[in-house]
Amino acid sequence: MRARTLVVTVLVIAALITGGCGGVSSRYDKASGGDQRAVRAAVDAAPVATDADLAASPAAQAIRRRGTVSIGAGYDVPLYSLKDPMTGEYTGFDASLARMLAKYLTGRPDVSWVNVTSDTREALIQNGTIDFTVATYQITPQRARLVDFAGPYLIGGGAILVRRDNTAVHGLADLDGVTTCTMPAVAAEALRRLQPGARQVIFDSATQCLRALQQGRVDAFFLNSAILSGFAMRHDDVKFAGPPTRDAPFGIGMSKQDPRLKAVVNHWLRTIYADGTWQRLWRATVGTVERDGPPAPPEIGSVPGS
Repeated sequence: MRARTLVVTVLVIAALITGGCGGVSSRYDKASGGDQRAVRAAVDAAPVATDADLAASPAAQAIRRRGTVSIGAGYDVPLYSLKDPMTGEYTGFDASLARMLAKYLTGRPDVSWVNVTSDTREALIQNGTIDFTVATYQITPQRARLVDFAGPYLIGGGAILVRRDNTAVHGLADLDGVTTCTMPAVAAEALRRLQPGARQVIFDSATQCLRALQQGRVDAFFLNSAILSGFAMRHDDVKFAGPPTRDAPFGIGMSKQDPRLKAVVNHWLRTIYADGTWQRLWRATVGTVERDGPPAPPEIGSVPGS
């Protein structure tokens, strides 16, 4: 009898552990906004460069010889680049695009990840800590003086989140006099240009802005729609206020030391546009929430700074 009780207890504990792990995994997949099986299939199908593809770029050849790629990534952006605190894995469109780039250059989708913020991206590229930044990194002429940009690989835009019970804010016009959280540099400048009457509160992290909104310390949160889509998906207590703009081109940042590396990365982007790999990845990540796509990939070099 005692042995039977012991067996039942073990089975119950095992079931709880298995169910608990499965629950965490399911929540995480939902939170990241990605169909991980489809993501893996897209990465598996991604191309690998020939030696001839890399021949013009000493930096690309050095990466292949080294066999590793260091990439700066966001760590708290659902749908795009989200770090699992349990495993350290990154999921999302940007993170998986980074794996595809690593695979193209080295033959393997292995990335050495470095968390970056809006304040650290250029410095980490310039001092050689990272080879690339793939982190909803908006291309601007000012930034292009410091780093080279391949792309754009996606066009986003500014958007507004408010708390679910907010009935006063329906768009940029309603932010006049409203306490609005945003992030430094490009986002803050865009908000100042689009709605100079907004009372800006600036944080370095998108998660800090979200928390301030949820806690009532600010009444709106302005940032690019790519990041805000993930937050809106995960949190039932916030919602979009009006449609996003479409004026934020995202690019892949890299050092200016070898301008030919940019040409290599642009050739890779054109390749995955043409063979459908980019579209497959979009459907498996962003497309699990934004159902109207995939959009047409943006034209390479089509924006100032690219």
